[in-house]
Amino acid sequence: MDTSRGREKKKVVRRLYKKWHPDKNIGNEDFAKKVCQFLQQIVFKLESGQDIDSESSSTFEPSTGSNFYSHFRTWDRDAKHDSNRNKRRRGRRGGGSGHSRRQPSEPVPSCHESRQWIRQAKVHLTGAMKFLPKADIGPNFNSICMICYQSVEIALKAVYYRTDANNIPETKNISELVARLDGDLKPLVEKLATLVGKPERMIYPDKLNIPKIPSQMYSEDTATRAVEVTKTILDFISDRTLS
Repeated sequence: MDTSRGREKKKVVRRLYKKWHPDKNIGNEDFAKKVCQFLQQIVFKLESGQDIDSESSSTFEPSTGSNFYSHFRTWDRDAKHDSNRNKRRRGRRGGGSGHSRRQPSEPVPSCHESRQWIRQAKVHLTGAMKFLPKADIGPNFNSICMICYQSVEIALKAVYYRTDANNIPETKNISELVARLDGDLKPLVEKLATLVGKPERMIYPDKLNIPKIPSQMYSEDTATRAVEVTKTILDFISDRTLS
């Protein structure tokens, strides 16, 4: 567990375990307990070389010989401490004894998940590039533009995972996603957003005036430029942000 890959795995397990700890899921403790127990079982099975798809025991007990055993115990204490602290804060606010300033949680970068997301973004782009020569059938240039838009969305979220895996924006709007990121990225992303428009316009006919449909609104030139801009964005993120 001393390798960089081992440390990365530990961060991911820690984030999931603390997210689903019963003390952090008030009102849903039973389900959260099962999730945490399942996570422990998977970790211990992987450590011991067991098949993770084998049936799990309902009377599972963590192994004290596991590299993660002490970590799970520490995270249990941390979750209990956080829960008690939050209760005290709520009590102070409820009692009118003054405002309790909320402390931001510690960022949890996840390089492993970041690489996972950028890989998928590149697969999207590759698909768009291979589909482009055949997109005149239909035509389907709007689909090329949509794939490019999604590719950039996924790539931008890869950047967020690299910074803090606990703070991934839910929005799919690339302009909103890039707003808090590297300033040099913004003009590139905005160039694509301006070129292809809102994603709804690329898919749904009710976003256009009757009788037009999205496939009529996008040309081969637009799709080609969308692919080029998307490639530039992904190269930028891979070389300057995730390297």
